[in-house]
Amino acid sequence: MTDSSIFQVNLARDRICGIDKKFISNYDDYKLLLDEMICPICLKVLLDPIECNMCQAIICENCYFILKSADKNCFNEGCKGTYLKANKFVRNILSDLNVKCHGCSKDNIRYEDYLEHIKTCEGYLSSPIMKTLASINKKSEEIAKLKKEKEKLMKEVKAKSQFTMSDQELRNRYLTNRLNMNDKMNFYQAVIDNNLEAYKRYISGTYGMKYSIFEEVSAPGYGWTTFHYAMHYAKWDIIKFIINYLIQNDKLEIAFRLKSKDGRCPLMCLLKSNALKPEVKEETFDKILTNFAVPVSEEVIKELKNRKFFDLIPKIRNYI
Repeated sequence: MTDSSIFQVNLARDRICGIDKKFISNYDDYKLLLDEMICPICLKVLLDPIECNMCQAIICENCYFILKSADKNCFNEGCKGTYLKANKFVRNILSDLNVKCHGCSKDNIRYEDYLEHIKTCEGYLSSPIMKTLASINKKSEEIAKLKKEKEKLMKEVKAKSQFTMSDQELRNRYLTNRLNMNDKMNFYQAVIDNNLEAYKRYISGTYGMKYSIFEEVSAPGYGWTTFHYAMHYAKWDIIKFIINYLIQNDKLEIAFRLKSKDGRCPLMCLLKSNALKPEVKEETFDKILTNFAVPVSEEVIKELKNRKFFDLIPKIRNYI
C-alpha cells in the first residue's frame, strides 16, 4: 500500500464515513449482527452501504470515493466488480438503528433519516475532515478528467504518427498473417460471394479464431486484405459492414490509407478494378460517399478526375 493510500484509509477512519458504535443508542440490541456489518475501510458500522456484485465486499458509499482516490476498483485486490446498492438484508438491519449525529449532537435519529440529515447538517459538513474529503473528491475528479485528456492526446499523437509512415511501414505495422491458407481462402470467398453472414461470423470468431479485417488474403507479400477485394469487386454489403466496423473500432483512416504492394488503397482498388464497368465503380463510390465520411487522398481525387467522375468530388467530406 502506498503512502497516499495509507493516508486515505486513515482519513476514512478519522471521519464519519461509517458510524461509530458509540453513536448508535440501540447498538447492543443488534450487536451480533452489527459486528458483521463493519466497513473494512473505516472500520465502523456501515453508512449507506454499497456491495460489490462480484466478491460481495460491502463498504460505505463515502469510503468508495476514498477507495477510488487510491486508484482501486474494489476493496479486494484484483476484483473487477461493480459496486451497487447493498443487499436488502443488510439495509433492513441498519434501518432499525437509532443514531446520534456527530456534527450537531441531535439524538435518536432513525438510520434512514440520518442519511438525509447529514446531507444538510452544518456541523457535519463543516468539520475539517469533511472539507478534506471534499477536496480529495474534487482532486479525484480533476485527475479523472486529466486521464481522459491524456488518452485523447495519445490517440491524436498516434494518428499523426500514421501520417508520417511509409506505405511499407503501414503494412508492416497493421497487416496480419495469422490464418493458414485454407482459412484465408474461405475468408476471401465470403467476400467474392458477397456472403455477409459468413463474413460476420469470421470477424466475430463464431468459427473459433476472430479473423482480422487487416489479414492479408492475397499471395504473400502483395498486401491485399478482404477490404481491398470487397472494393475491387464492388461487394457493397461487405463494404458497408467493414466501414461500420472500422468506425466502431477507430480504424477507419488506417484502413483507407493501407496500400497493397502495387500501391492501391481500398478506394483505388475500386477505381482501378478491371472486373467492374465504369458505371458500377461510380455508383459504388457514390454510395460510400453518401453513407460515410471516409478519408479520401489527393491520389484518389486525381483518379476520380482522370475517370471523369467529377460529380463525386463535391461529396467528399474527409480529406487525407
